[in-house]
Amino acid sequence: MGIAARTLRRNGMSNEAKEMSERVTSSGSYDEALNILGEYVEICSEDEMEDETLDIKGGMTE
Repeated sequence: MGIAARTLRRNGMSNEAKEMSERVTSSGSYDEALNILGEYVEICSEDEMEDETLDIKGGMTE
């Protein structure tokens, strides 16, 4: 959750970061929390990250 929130904030989406964090912390399960995170960012493994480019749902990739 921290990485996703930080990624959103770094891309000018502070309101979305706050909203996402609130939704995740009030979710009822780990699976629900992962689904919420997936609404905001593309979840990938460290191996899939070849550089510091992170994809934000509905946004542009730097």
